[in-house]
Amino acid sequence: MVLLGGEATIAGGGLASRYRAKQLHLHWSEVLDAGSEHSLDGDRFAMEMHIVHEKEEGTSRNEKEAQYSEDEIAVLAFLVEAGSKNEGFQPLVEALSDVPRPEMNTTMKKSISLSDLLPEEDKLGRYFRYLGSLTTPGCEEEVVWTVFEETIQLQKEQVHRAQPRVQTPTT
Repeated sequence: MVLLGGEATIAGGGLASRYRAKQLHLHWSEVLDAGSEHSLDGDRFAMEMHIVHEKEEGTSRNEKEAQYSEDEIAVLAFLVEAGSKNEGFQPLVEALSDVPRPEMNTTMKKSISLSDLLPEEDKLGRYFRYLGSLTTPGCEEEVVWTVFEETIQLQKEQVHRAQPRVQTPTT
């Protein structure tokens, strides 16, 4: 998991509130087409990156919505497939490959911008959205999921360097 400074926010695009980015994490598998939690047209992908956001206080459109919220958390999900090398992702790959084993920490040598990790903004207009739960324990049912159709491309070597230490495999 990568803790985020809380400066990045999302709003609009059908979201009823504004959300502040808190962390990102990856799900993966040793098999290049089985690591994602979501699938598109039945196809799974090498990895899936989740950017987890929390709702900002006072940003719901109405009080009733704020009291009975099914959207306290917003997760942006990006599917990752093996393809061309992604220089923007390289500092994260290097930091993850320095982690000696799961549940340990490292400090990134270079700072990164979330925009360096994501597809170009003009390619993010197609997505799927649904209300659901977290996929990690406590599995809270208060998540608005946004799964983007545009994938993130990483070279196979980048995928393999990041995978073994990132998180328990999805499969």
